[in-house]
Amino acid sequence: MASSQKILLGTSPGGEVVARRVSPFRVVTGQFLTVFMLVTFVMALATAQEPSDAPPIHYRHCRTVALWLPYWMDKNGDGAGWKDVQEHADQLDEVSFFAFAADPNTGDLTNEGLAHGMSEQTIVDQVGWLHTRDVAALFTVTQFNHVGEMLSDPLRLQHLINGIVATSSRYGFDGVDIDFEDFKAGDPTDASKYTAFIEQLSLAMHGQLDSFEFPRMVVATVLPHTDRGSFSFVDYTGLGNSDVDRIRVMAYDENFPGSKTAGASAPAPWVASVASYLASVDVPQWKFLLGMPGYGYKWPVVSTTDWTTTGTGSSVTYAAAQSLMLLHQTSREWSDDQRAPYFTYTDSGKTWVAFYEDAESWQTKLQTVLLTSEFNGISGWAAGFEDPNSWPVIDANLTASAPIFGVVGACYWRYGGGARFGSALGKEQDAGVAEDGTFNGRAGREQVFQNGNIYYEWGEPRAYEVDGDVLASYKAAGGPEGKYGFPISDVESASDGSKTQKFEHGEITL
Repeated sequence: MASSQKILLGTSPGGEVVARRVSPFRVVTGQFLTVFMLVTFVMALATAQEPSDAPPIHYRHCRTVALWLPYWMDKNGDGAGWKDVQEHADQLDEVSFFAFAADPNTGDLTNEGLAHGMSEQTIVDQVGWLHTRDVAALFTVTQFNHVGEMLSDPLRLQHLINGIVATSSRYGFDGVDIDFEDFKAGDPTDASKYTAFIEQLSLAMHGQLDSFEFPRMVVATVLPHTDRGSFSFVDYTGLGNSDVDRIRVMAYDENFPGSKTAGASAPAPWVASVASYLASVDVPQWKFLLGMPGYGYKWPVVSTTDWTTTGTGSSVTYAAAQSLMLLHQTSREWSDDQRAPYFTYTDSGKTWVAFYEDAESWQTKLQTVLLTSEFNGISGWAAGFEDPNSWPVIDANLTASAPIFGVVGACYWRYGGGARFGSALGKEQDAGVAEDGTFNGRAGREQVFQNGNIYYEWGEPRAYEVDGDVLASYKAAGGPEGKYGFPISDVESASDGSKTQKFEHGEITL
């Protein structure tokens, strides 16, 4: 399976970065020098042949960074979106292949990309390439019509769930992202039906392991709760307290092609109001990701001072905005009210206003919304749309307080990152009793965070987090050096509210 092909990273006793190949069945042997020379030799060969094939050290940000990759920006592995993903793979945690759709009449799952020149093998290869860089590969399943009817038919939904599970295995995906949007005129009970579907899907997907050896993910992509009320079908409380792994909130399209007045797709004050509502919902806040647009819209308007629209708008990516400004010899302006860039121009006798997103508008939302919240991170729509200068802004704002990577980094990202664990209180370090023949002479490794610790034992396929009262009891018993040894399971919650976590030599139940 894909995980047997990954190179994960740790540190030596002195803090130097080292690499090792991991497998669910591996036994790590040898000394630091041997491993270092071998990895250096392999990576040097890869670099000599093709620089992009040498996986860089994948340090995790303090919040998740995800991108959607639409099939029209991927093409068959030769599109601008896929090239963007390749260029920034070391800064990403998740990539969602936006190519799959659910048939509401049957529950059949189809890959729309295949009808536009993509091949299954290309996707399999892309997923494998991402895995060598410790980036998760998900696939988005969309439906924008008659969703309520499908939710009301258990047989159609079960057929869809079976197809999703099978597709995950066929391509090697680490999870699925459900993007159902047509509930505007649906039955009021659609909200509970949707949550029940996500819960049922989570149960099925969590029964399989992803390339990181964690249960496969289920992500729900939902429209924001706004004062327009069109999308109030989402039961954020029920959904957030289900077994769903992430909830991506599309915090954009406050202004859209049919808007009566021109404006930014995601004005920072409006995004802050969306975030304020989410913060009021009694759910684990680290499940939420903010959808970030890499685009805006242009509209014909009455005049440069009256932005009442006189026609339907159309989308403008960052690159398109630069081309339009060059073509019409105009320049960027900044809206202090909306905290977004725009420009005006005249074409064919009409006055136009175009809003778009750039590094400054992204930085504004990162600093004033994401980093003042307990949300998990961002998901960008879409790969290749964004301002290239947004990536240094992401790094500058989301750099972790200490290096977080390798199997510890995978666990950190998978279970909430900095939004859940807080800041790292130091580097990854040796842990457990002394043990001859192991990588660093100790049984394993640990990293300490504000709100929990992450542990892994040499030879095991993945790391485990321990937090709360379980961590207090574990540390009181000596931690990995004590009577319990290393954790070997995630926390399991019982119907009576108790929690149990298994360790090498016993379990803790509270």
